[in-house]
Amino acid sequence: MKISKTILSENWFYIFPLLIAVYPVIFLYSNNVQELLLSQLYIPIAIALLITVIVWALLSFLIKDTLKAGIITTIFIILFFTYGIVIDWFVSLNLFTVKHRHLFPIVIVIGVYLGYFVYQLKNRVLFINIAKILTGIVTVLLLINIINVIPHEIQKMGYANQKTVLYENQLIGNQSNEYPDIYYIILDEYASSGTIKDIYGYNNGEFVNHLKEKGFFVTSNSTTPYMASQWSIAASLNMNYNGKKIDAITFYNAMMKKDSSVDEVTGISNEKVFDRMVHSNVTAFLKSHGYKIIAFDNMAMIYPIALVEADEHHIFTVSDNPFSDEFSNLLLKNSGMRPFLYIFRSQAQNDYFFKFKYSTINTIKTLKEMPEREGPKLVFVHLISPHPPFVFDQYGNDVDWTNYLNWREKQYYLGQYIFISNQIEEVVTKIQSDSKRPTIIIIQSDHGPRGMWGFDKYLDIPATEQAKIFNAYYLPSQDYSGFTNETSPINSFRLVFNQVFNTNFELIDTS
Repeated sequence: MKISKTILSENWFYIFPLLIAVYPVIFLYSNNVQELLLSQLYIPIAIALLITVIVWALLSFLIKDTLKAGIITTIFIILFFTYGIVIDWFVSLNLFTVKHRHLFPIVIVIGVYLGYFVYQLKNRVLFINIAKILTGIVTVLLLINIINVIPHEIQKMGYANQKTVLYENQLIGNQSNEYPDIYYIILDEYASSGTIKDIYGYNNGEFVNHLKEKGFFVTSNSTTPYMASQWSIAASLNMNYNGKKIDAITFYNAMMKKDSSVDEVTGISNEKVFDRMVHSNVTAFLKSHGYKIIAFDNMAMIYPIALVEADEHHIFTVSDNPFSDEFSNLLLKNSGMRPFLYIFRSQAQNDYFFKFKYSTINTIKTLKEMPEREGPKLVFVHLISPHPPFVFDQYGNDVDWTNYLNWREKQYYLGQYIFISNQIEEVVTKIQSDSKRPTIIIIQSDHGPRGMWGFDKYLDIPATEQAKIFNAYYLPSQDYSGFTNETSPINSFRLVFNQVFNTNFELIDTS
């Protein structure tokens, strides 16, 4: 009885504004937990709580009633965090044009009116009951989302501590100075020669011929079953499918949710795929042979969970903006900050724009210095280009930042495509001329150009073209027996390891 009286005497239910302020952040994280890190919650939650406390304290001072002030604060929190969702809903109805200059003042008026209405009410018991109900409801909702998050976070911790399972009969476990350096260069969303010609009307024969003159074998009909970076790279670095064997169209339909979900058709979660990319069979195999792993892992700028396990990382970014990641951007887009984003758009877009420009330039620059490093080494490079943002024209000049996602006009993707091709030519020449040891070079796209993932109003690229990739190999021996025009990235390292380490990996049937 004493405990009950103590609980009732405490204003424990006053915490509901703080719970409601935190809930949108937790909810969004819970629905994207497979691609995010827990650390991305800290700043948004801290800012949401700080602003809520300031507003609540100010209103409490003005109206001399903490409970009323909490309810009024809650009204503004709800309106703030649902504004962007409401405007997207109106846009989806397509009944009339919705402008921020019309909707935002209406929302403000509604908030002020509701706040004044609460201020005028004198029923104290009603406020206490509302506070208790809100506290109870939001607590339950938070617990549901936290319960959803916990197993994923436990899995992430478990994945980080797992050792990759290797083919034990293939391990040699010694180091030789004769082992070649291996450069694995992934160009994100780089079109195959056929796709760039058919969709964009451009012939990249000059780039292909340059590689062939340098001793490369360039496939003409390679495909990936996965039109998503982490899925494609995970399959390549583990020399096998992710989960069940799947074809590109099935995967595409699952991503577009036309049929079953990706988890259902592959039998593996996106989270596990990220882990397969981070802790792969290829990197573990090479480390067992004395290789140092050097990673240029620019995908980690977008998905921080995607940091490939390596001895040395090179991640170039100029952004110190805590809201520069996609998670925080989505929070802002859904909130009442949306009408004001245009004020900061130039700075925000420039931050995004120059982050990728700086990253690309410095990755290429530093990659050219890798031949000077001691070996043997695997240099893993995931270059987020010609994937947008479009920051370069074909000569390397700046693209106007307003076109950084312009898929409608093909010149922007094509310009960046040509620029990256020319830069990779220079990289190949530098590696081959400056390396002090034999080198293997693999240049692949993880998938073809996708436009905006099936939104035909931007760019209509068939799923079959999205699955076609560029795929080129340089081996010091110039022995390309086993390689064909259809060689899949799943078999890339099986073929390379069989030749370099005399292993007996069987090729996976990817037909």
